Amino acid sequence: MDKKRLKLLFEKYFAKSATEEERTEFFKAIQEDQYAEWLKMMLEDQYLQNEMEGQDSPLYDQEVLFQAIKDRLEIGDDRPRRQTMILKKVIPIAAMLLFVFSLTYFFRNDALVTVDDLQTEIRPGREAGYLTLGDGRKILLDSISQGLVAVDRGVSIERETDGELLYRSGVQKGAVAYHTLETSQGQFFRIVLPDGTRVWMNASSTLVYPSAFPGKDRKVELAGEAYFEVAHQEDRPFTVLVNGHEVVVLGTKFNVRGYDRDESQTTLVEGKVQVKGDGRKAVVLTPGQQALISKGIVNVTQVNTDDIIAWKNGYFMFDNQPLMNVLPEISRWYGVHIVYENEEAKQVALYGSISRHSDIRQVLKKIEMTKEVSFRLSGRTIYVNKP
Repeated sequence: MDKKRLKLLFEKYFAKSATEEERTEFFKAIQEDQYAEWLKMMLEDQYLQNEMEGQDSPLYDQEVLFQAIKDRLEIGDDRPRRQTMILKKVIPIAAMLLFVFSLTYFFRNDALVTVDDLQTEIRPGREAGYLTLGDGRKILLDSISQGLVAVDRGVSIERETDGELLYRSGVQKGAVAYHTLETSQGQFFRIVLPDGTRVWMNASSTLVYPSAFPGKDRKVELAGEAYFEVAHQEDRPFTVLVNGHEVVVLGTKFNVRGYDRDESQTTLVEGKVQVKGDGRKAVVLTPGQQALISKGIVNVTQVNTDDIIAWKNGYFMFDNQPLMNVLPEISRWYGVHIVYENEEAKQVALYGSISRHSDIRQVLKKIEMTKEVSFRLSGRTIYVNKP
């Protein structure tokens, strides 16, 4: 069963709109350990959604939660023996759900992260950025909610009602101009390029691209991280240049990361891409593969693409990631500085996920649940230590 199907069953079951066949399928799925992490994520999503909608959850108390799980599963002592056996299999999952929500309850409290300055407001990232046109004009995009942003050499640039930046084809006047879209710390942005390719830009990233793609090649240059959904044009390959490396595609979905100038990381979600290091033979990726280029050498591994593009879908996701890899993400997203007071803390391994729209204190509190690391927040600086 794929994640989309499990998510659909989860939503329909707890909305009490599932058919008998769908309920049976859902019962069978939650008995399998391989779906435990997915279920935890979906429950946490629902909890965060309730919070954003201002709803109080009755699931803070463990006994209330356990009873709610039993009620939702519609399994009682008066059911046939077959369902009693199902209950025995479901109990470990129910215990896991109890644990998840007990963590959710505790990281809501204010007793974990030491805060030196409660007046400092640290907000999650927002959709914002700068656009620099070919003539040097610099436009602050978050000051334009929608409508016409600019016209450059016959090409109009508009901000859609959903915030996306859209290039509308026009008659190109004169030489093609190169535009630069930049996001700083705590910013992200979405853009539809002149050829129809959609790009999601992560924080602290820069994308350079032409105002039109008149020739046989479509080339852009990236620094930072972006997710691409390339408009298919079989006779015109699309190339992303990142840290001197090339990612060439015809039409596909993939993530490119190049914050470190000495390496780049390409993860293929759908389709096929060709990755090339420093003058070496190109490597072709298939969905689910990731190419890490370091010092010109390409290393290909199999990865969970959902983890890689979690940022694009609004989450921090940790799957056995050392803290030293996680905190730079938090630093870029919230615009904070990281100071290690204990170097051993860098190697603490993290698992789990949390919304990127959470207050930074919630994020830090959840990480502290490992009992292997502690944080002190002073102004816009996070001090990292061992308990």
